[in-house]
Amino acid sequence: MKVDLQEFFKLPEEERNGYERPQNSMEGYGQPYIFGQGKKLDYGQMFLLASLPPSLRNLRFWPQNPTSFS
Repeated sequence: MKVDLQEFFKLPEEERNGYERPQNSMEGYGQPYIFGQGKKLDYGQMFLLASLPPSLRNLRFWPQNPTSFS
């Protein structure tokens, strides 16, 4: 999975945005949550997936590219 995620981040941004994290959700691709005020912000990207147990997997967020991901 680690290698697949590294390949995912090499994809064009437009393709990665297809797995964008919905508002009020932790799962998906996007920027991490920032809690609290007065903190210095640093831009970053994350891709959070529930993987175990399999019953918690939301396949909407599981990329089709790279093909080895699924």
